[in-house]
Amino acid sequence: LQSLVSPGSLLWLSLVLAFTARGNSQQLRGIVNTDVNASGNAPLEYLNGTEIKRHRELNTCSGYFCKLFFDEILIIMTHNSHAVPGDTWSPSQFKREPSQFNDGIRGFAMDIYEENGRLVLKHNKHDPLEVDYVQRVREIVAELEKTQNRNEFLLVQFETYVSDQGIERACAAWGDKVIKNFDTSRRLEFYISRGMQVLLLTDHGKAMPHLGMHKSTKFLAENNYKWTDPLKSPDLAWRRGPQGGTLRYAKMMTYFCSRTGMGNPLTSAEVNDPGRM
Repeated sequence: LQSLVSPGSLLWLSLVLAFTARGNSQQLRGIVNTDVNASGNAPLEYLNGTEIKRHRELNTCSGYFCKLFFDEILIIMTHNSHAVPGDTWSPSQFKREPSQFNDGIRGFAMDIYEENGRLVLKHNKHDPLEVDYVQRVREIVAELEKTQNRNEFLLVQFETYVSDQGIERACAAWGDKVIKNFDTSRRLEFYISRGMQVLLLTDHGKAMPHLGMHKSTKFLAENNYKWTDPLKSPDLAWRRGPQGGTLRYAKMMTYFCSRTGMGNPLTSAEVNDPGRM
């Protein structure tokens, strides 16, 4: 973990650990096979395994994520990823999302609200400060557009306090990077090679997978996140999400270490020490 992320970029941290597959879903092969296209809607057609109708030029996928399924990856996420000093009354991070991404972070957690027709990021509804959501997304997408990041994958978990139209706009902000109708039986290569690198999940709000917003509890099993004593271990008991079954899903070890509920860099330095992690 020390090689993946700079400790200085974190105050609180969520860690996604993906373990053994929950089922093996084999793709049917034959004369004609169908797949979702890059927009997640119309099918692509195959003849004897060869694609004969292509809506987007495919890229060669050769990075860490390419040959793995969603439940086989290991990534590090940040909690309240936008919340840096000066942008919120209770900061959770030292650096903004592009810097976090370059430090190795591959998962962000964000709370979206609607304020006067705008989508904004806030620590909670009482936060007097707000960050423009669309602008922050543009900064992240700019990193994904770089040639060296073409094989990367990004998970974004939301709390969405917006209307249906707000969810549509929240998904649209990611452009063609967003994954629609995500299917865990496919290797991530299927999406990344088509330029779709961002999986959006919501744990509070309406899911609209056809637009790119998926239900978090379908794809992530999470533990209890509250952690008040940094000298003790976090609570790893199951909290929500899938249990057993045949669907592939990831396991998230998530923790929020604070005695008061407010950000504390001293507590963070203790629990996020690379040796302890």
